[in-house]
Amino acid sequence: MNSRLSLIARQVERREQQQAPAPVESSGLGAALEQVINEAVEARVQAALQEQKRQLEFSKPKPTYTDFKDLPPVHRAAAPRAMEVQLMRDELRRVNKITVGNLEFYVQRNELGQIVRFVPEGTVPLPPAVPPADINRGA
Repeated sequence: MNSRLSLIARQVERREQQQAPAPVESSGLGAALEQVINEAVEARVQAALQEQKRQLEFSKPKPTYTDFKDLPPVHRAAAPRAMEVQLMRDELRRVNKITVGNLEFYVQRNELGQIVRFVPEGTVPLPPAVPPADINRGA
């Protein structure tokens, strides 16, 4: 036999000969502590396994789709509500006040009669009407 093969054969024989010793039955305080520890370990292992099962139930893989017909329908956004806007005009026939739902806005204009901004009703008093500039009269 080859020296390498004989070395491997001896290693295999040693492994087969070395058996784990049989547990020694003992009684007393040490055995009682060992039993309590084993029971506690077993209880923790069972609790961990139950928790793992519960976690796996919640983290099931999402289905994979192979066809477009299998896809669930897309959620559609709700249709926007209809909103009513009222435009009120002053004596010069210009938009002076805008009502949107229950909110009211006053239109502020510059000296040329152009709209500058919309101001909520409770912010400032209504400015006096400014006649439109000649360029805006269309004359």
